[in-house]
Amino acid sequence: MKYKKISMAFERYENRFFRTVLVPENINLVDLGCVLCTAAGAEFEHHFLFDVPSGVSYVPDIFLEYGDMEKDQPMKKYTLAALGEKFDFTYDTGDFWNFKCNVGKHAEEKNEGETAYLTGGAGQGIWEDNSYTLRMYLDGELPGDMDTEDADQGIFFPWNVEIEKLSDFDTAFVLEDAAFEFGSRCRTNIEMYKENMQGNSGDSSESEDELQVMDLDVTAGNAVSYIKASALELAGQDKDVHAVFLRLQEKYGDDTALNMISAVIAENAFDVLSGNQPEDPAYYRTRIEKLK
Repeated sequence: MKYKKISMAFERYENRFFRTVLVPENINLVDLGCVLCTAAGAEFEHHFLFDVPSGVSYVPDIFLEYGDMEKDQPMKKYTLAALGEKFDFTYDTGDFWNFKCNVGKHAEEKNEGETAYLTGGAGQGIWEDNSYTLRMYLDGELPGDMDTEDADQGIFFPWNVEIEKLSDFDTAFVLEDAAFEFGSRCRTNIEMYKENMQGNSGDSSESEDELQVMDLDVTAGNAVSYIKASALELAGQDKDVHAVFLRLQEKYGDDTALNMISAVIAENAFDVLSGNQPEDPAYYRTRIEKLK
């Protein structure tokens, strides 16, 4: 079977967090997304999508109900060939785990026929729902020896991996350990993700016994701090949100401007959790725009 090499690197921090994998040259994009998520350490709590330079996005079916009909395509109908040599891969569009990806030009023959191979990397992996803290650390705004959370500043430790201090993210990447049964883990995650996709696209009227409820260990104070931290991050990273923030800041002051954007994010999060809209930053950006 012929395989192609894909390198994926966390945007803006390419040397601190990256992975390289070998995948079948004709792999379906759903399977590819699951492989990349497995390599990066995602827990599959969120959806993923692919963006190519032409402006086309390959997305899960659930996104097609609300997205751009001209640019959004169902990723289940496409293979690696559709992505070209360079593409962006995003896991959890609300937390902005964005990876720049490159596809090798030459295919490599392997006899084993495995689902995928992990061949290299750096960085601990995705901190679920916590890219804000990680980015602050990678930017040098938080010390590596920080070993306690700071709820007031929206600084929290990841729930999906164990760390004693922030610099544990940069612990030496051990390929032998990370690559152990990688193909098997990919197959398990592919099967699980496809089952969830089918469940989401069908009748959503489950009985009470069938509903899965997440036990979230979070106080109201922590939630408010996290939402405000997200608003600050958006205002710093997204030019459209930043423009709105500056207008509100000039008119109402710092605190009110931040509270107004935070309120929109909280309202959007409630709608997503309630199933009233998909998890897509385009929607709360639109809502934030209306604040002007």
